[in-house]
Amino acid sequence: MLKSIIAFFLSLIAMLFPPQHIDFTYSVISVPLSTLPKAYAYMNNSDLVVKHIFSYSCGANITVNVSKEGDVVKVYEENVGEILKCPAMLKVVVVVHNPGKVSRVEIYGVKYKDVYDYELKESLSVESKHVECRSDKDCVHQSACCHQGAMPCIPKDEYRPLGPRECPKVMCTMECRPCIKCKCIEGECKSIPVGGCC
Repeated sequence: MLKSIIAFFLSLIAMLFPPQHIDFTYSVISVPLSTLPKAYAYMNNSDLVVKHIFSYSCGANITVNVSKEGDVVKVYEENVGEILKCPAMLKVVVVVHNPGKVSRVEIYGVKYKDVYDYELKESLSVESKHVECRSDKDCVHQSACCHQGAMPCIPKDEYRPLGPRECPKVMCTMECRPCIKCKCIEGECKSIPVGGCC
């Protein structure tokens, strides 16, 4: 009896607050293993930006779907690739175009075939504007075993130095990698080519 009452109310809620059509784009990139896990959501003019950095398996092919229920945006991450025995750090960036009023973002992941279902990973408040940096000192190069000065720039709070076990077997080459300068531009860490070899 109780189950049927709960099912009735859930179906009633679904009818009163149907999922809304969402226009969004997304990208998934690998970042260095030294990058710290992080998730945040903020408004960029009329668009909602969601960034999720997390540890996963190499061999993954992450796809993203988005829905909105009321003023909550839900991001679903699914691996349609493989799970291999090697670590990876992935950065998912989702841009939801003109979502209207949004008070919270929920990130669910990572679904993988019939092995792992969606699981709530993050519940985020939405910032009016995310500020990665306030000055150039807030931006640093990603950690690397070689060519540190040529690495892309990230916020200082996402930086994690490489441990002593991560670099001893790496052979650095003498090739020229263009030097990068880290600049804070409009609250974001930008990588600015400055020439020379690093």
